[in-house]
Order: sequence, then structure tokens, then C-alpha cells
Amino acid sequence: MTRVEWDRIAVVLDYGWPGDFDEVASGAYWAVLGRRPASDVEAAVRTAVDRGQRFRPTPPELVAFIPQKALPPSVEAWRDRYEAMYGPERARELMAGFFPGGELNA
Repeated sequence: MTRVEWDRIAVVLDYGWPGDFDEVASGAYWAVLGRRPASDVEAAVRTAVDRGQRFRPTPPELVAFIPQKALPPSVEAWRDRYEAMYGPERARELMAGFFPGGELNA
């Protein structure tokens, strides 16, 4: 997220809840949230608002409100599953059809 995007979010955090939200607080929130996409942080702030949270959410609360995106399983995870089900050699044969370029050996 850029600083400009963060400044927009910080305004909501400042005026959306009671209490001071000074530059020190903004810097602390930025340190925790700055590496995340602005859309995720905005969604987390919206979640806090939608829940009727009476007090400003802390950075860890906002992180917890960010929806977790499912990641595709890695080749190693699939290899482990196939080896457990079919044995190492059969698993290699089956997976060779999915990874004909040799990615299995990486």
C-alpha cells in the first residue's frame, strides 16, 4: 500500500472512533499494516465498522479482520500426498502427466 492510500485509511481511523489518532499512532499502524494491500486494510476497517466496534480497532485486530486468501498447494504438498497414497514410484508416474517439463525434480 502506498502512503497516499494509507493516509485515506488513517482519516477513517482518526475520525471514525473516539480518542486521539496522532502521527505516532498512525506510524505504529503503518508499521503493522503498510506491507498489506490497501484493499485488504480497507476491508478490515469496514469489518470493524460493520460490527459496530465502539473503540478503534488495534492493528492486530485489523490484521485478524483481513480475509485470508487460499493459496494453491505446492508441488511438494501434492507429491507428498501422492506418495502416501500410491508409493513413490507410482506417484512419480502419475504426477509426470501434470508436470511434463520436469518441475517435479525441482
